[in-house]
Amino acid sequence: MVHGSWYGTPVRFTVLILIVFLMMVGVVSLRPFQASSHAPSPVATYSQGLLRVTIPCHALHTGAGQFTVEVLNPEDQVLGRTEQRVEVTAPSGQLQSEIMLEKPLAVDDLVWHRVRYRLEYDDTRTPAVERTESISQILRRPVLHILGQQSYITGGQAAVRVIVTDSRDEVVAGRGSVQIELLGAGDKPADAKTRVLFSGRLNHRGTTEAQFRFPAGVVGNYRLRYFADTPIGSTEFIQDVRLEDKVSVLLTSEKPLYQPGQTIHVRALALDRSDHEAAAKRTLTFEVEDSRGNKVFKKATATDQFGVASAEFALADEVNLGTYHLRALMGDADAPTNTAEIALNVERYVLPKFKVAVELAENGKKRKRGYQPGDHVTGTVRANYFFGKPVDNAELSMKASATDVSMFEVASAKGKTDSEGSYHFDLTLPKYFARRPLNQGAARVLIEATVKDSAGHAETRGQPITVSDSPLLITAIPEGGTLVPNLENQVFILTSYPDGTPAQSEVTVRSAANWDQRATTDEGGIAIVPIKGKAGKDTLQIEVTDQEGNQASSKVELEAREGEDQILLRTERAVYQTGERIQPKVFSNKARGAAYVDIVKEGQTVLTRDLDLENGEAELSLMASPEMAGTVDISAYVFGRDARPVGDHRLLFVQPANELRIETAADASVYRPGGDARIKFRVTNSHGQGVHAALGLQVVDEAVFALAEKQPGFAKVFFYLEQEVMKPRYEIHSIGMPDIVEPPEKSKAEPRDRAARALFSATEIVTPNKFETKFGKDVPMTKYADYWQRYQQQFQKQANRLAKELSLAYEKNPKAGDPSDVYARLAQSGDAEFSDPWGNPLTFEPARWDASKKHYLIRSVGADGQLNTQDDLQALLLFQRKWIAGPPGPESTRINVNIEHDRGARNGRAEIVGTVTDPTGAVVPGADVELRSVASGKIRPATTDASGRFTLLACRRVIT
Repeated sequence: MVHGSWYGTPVRFTVLILIVFLMMVGVVSLRPFQASSHAPSPVATYSQGLLRVTIPCHALHTGAGQFTVEVLNPEDQVLGRTEQRVEVTAPSGQLQSEIMLEKPLAVDDLVWHRVRYRLEYDDTRTPAVERTESISQILRRPVLHILGQQSYITGGQAAVRVIVTDSRDEVVAGRGSVQIELLGAGDKPADAKTRVLFSGRLNHRGTTEAQFRFPAGVVGNYRLRYFADTPIGSTEFIQDVRLEDKVSVLLTSEKPLYQPGQTIHVRALALDRSDHEAAAKRTLTFEVEDSRGNKVFKKATATDQFGVASAEFALADEVNLGTYHLRALMGDADAPTNTAEIALNVERYVLPKFKVAVELAENGKKRKRGYQPGDHVTGTVRANYFFGKPVDNAELSMKASATDVSMFEVASAKGKTDSEGSYHFDLTLPKYFARRPLNQGAARVLIEATVKDSAGHAETRGQPITVSDSPLLITAIPEGGTLVPNLENQVFILTSYPDGTPAQSEVTVRSAANWDQRATTDEGGIAIVPIKGKAGKDTLQIEVTDQEGNQASSKVELEAREGEDQILLRTERAVYQTGERIQPKVFSNKARGAAYVDIVKEGQTVLTRDLDLENGEAELSLMASPEMAGTVDISAYVFGRDARPVGDHRLLFVQPANELRIETAADASVYRPGGDARIKFRVTNSHGQGVHAALGLQVVDEAVFALAEKQPGFAKVFFYLEQEVMKPRYEIHSIGMPDIVEPPEKSKAEPRDRAARALFSATEIVTPNKFETKFGKDVPMTKYADYWQRYQQQFQKQANRLAKELSLAYEKNPKAGDPSDVYARLAQSGDAEFSDPWGNPLTFEPARWDASKKHYLIRSVGADGQLNTQDDLQALLLFQRKWIAGPPGPESTRINVNIEHDRGARNGRAEIVGTVTDPTGAVVPGADVELRSVASGKIRPATTDASGRFTLLACRRVIT
């Protein structure tokens, strides 16, 4: 209720009520926002408390003046200031200044401050140039781009790709350095002392060859601290890593099948994965688990100097039959660091009395390399006892089986062996088979022969064949696994017969985007044709003719990679000897720039190199060192327009440097049962020199091999070929991974290497251990919420002052019109009050949700200069005008303030601002004003000041 009197005459009061409320976002978002893309813009760098600012200027007036630069906090306090005399001699140029802050600030704080600069000419007729910038938008910060792994081998050689740029992805000019430290718990140096793994200078590409070796015996969770120091400042990043003791354990037994009462002889060979040296003197536990999960054997032992451990376990006469699991546990048996496991079968069995062989060729003819539906399958079955005598006049049954949903019989025959233990068969295949796409439309059929001798003992032997509609199978494999658009790709064309035998053929390749290509496959069935990649898919029409006149054709659809920026890595070979030069080439559709090459071994980077692209090409030369023995993954990449790496991989195999050879010499070729056999063994290196080595020997009856054959050379494949991380993308019949590890004859080296290139191109490496991060590009957000609140408070005060300006405008002219028009006229004054803290003009508009147009929004675009982003500041104004004093009546005794229930002032921050005037429009000072709550009856008093104005603060929604 408002009461007032003036010279004893009734007075009519006019009150303009403005409720001002700064809307707060319910949850402060910490989403980073990017610097404005408009250019050119000022640039700042910060190092050791010194802020350097470069400001591009355009359309300047020539003349001398004073250039002032200040660093301001949200409350407009000056934290640093510099003044200098300048002489402007051209309309465009740069102004530079260095400001030493009164107190050095962390970058997390500095970015939320502002730089205000002003150029004031000596000639007062020339207008001054003034602007305010958010440091978050102009600060040029060092950015760390790290490519490495999440876990590493303790004691192993390692490398990390570290690239340092600025926040605009440009190389930082000047000298810079990188240091990598190993930290333990609580970010303290590992082993309570400083562990600097690497320290080096950055080159002109902003990177360095960060190679180092982790300390041996350090296992567990640690952290890597990367610190970069550059002319534009320093930055650091801490990565969680795990150091692991990785050992490959090859677990073997003398046979895969045992009977109750027999003894299992088990041996483990352990090699350190970091260098393939023997894991000597290491604790190792053997344990055996029976078919029902019972632990029936456990022995703790240790590896010898050669990394070998062994144990024997005697099976009881009465045991659970079935599959047993034999394990080797290295380290603590309850928490082993490395394990190996094999399955053994324990059954009551009878060793075969004779062996059966199925030969799919007869009368000196070559074996057929494939069959078509309806063909005759002919061949010979031979049965002989192990001591050499033929199994004559024995009953024999033949059958051919194929697979659809399950196995089913497609042909059969019966007969007897002749005096030489042989049987000639002829089976007719059906005219239709279910085929699998993975086998390129080919079906697998098993030809089985079961022979039963006169004693009733039966043995069975099977031989698989392939049935296909086409006499030749065709496969096309791009060297990169997929086509790389806009670059010339090498595509491997593989031709083979249905049984996988390579086919030497004449090849014609047609493509809509390329000329017709003609080539001849080598003895491995492989030819290479160049194909220019295009975006999307490319279909190749391939026609082949072999030396026997067989013809086939196929349409092969090849996928192309996506993206504007592309890279292709090519190696001239796939298999190298230790000491040979590896010379990979890099091709890119980027004419110039930096290309990066990383060498990955055992899942971790061991070598890094960087190259300059010239006309889209670069070449690297490096030595195949003994440490590279085994599978090597070469990774090449460039950074695209979006600053993300675009890469290509290529697999290589490096033959071990000093392979051991075993020579044997027996004192007889035949021995009698119970007789002594003397066998001499000699172990030599690749130079023929004798070496001190551990020799494992297994003596097994040939009948045991008939139950399950062992693969020669399996150990080499196990230790040197990382098959567990290789994923096939294409199917190749003519060569397999185990073939690569064995050096071929010199005459066959080239076709073997070409086959290996094709095989590696058809395989991709799975890299679950990969780590990549880019740190420092986004504005640091750790202090964002605190500074946003501070700017918010200042903006609320500014909104209050604007509300009073609007109130005065209506006070002077009650018919001033729409609030937007009134605000626009006031803003034309150019007063700083109508700009936000960063010098951007405020926006003033009706609230979209209020059809009555009583609510208006004052908005600031925030530090990023962009409207409708998370850092925007807002104030909500409610306009309401009403006569509240005059002749007696309801309108003269009460003020109604309508506050929306779901909008407006609902947190106790509302203000009621009013002005009391008489009927002539003159202000009324000293008038008593009361605001009464209808709900509670509480009264809030106020008194008008000398200008007739009153203010009621902190009004809650219960007041109406």
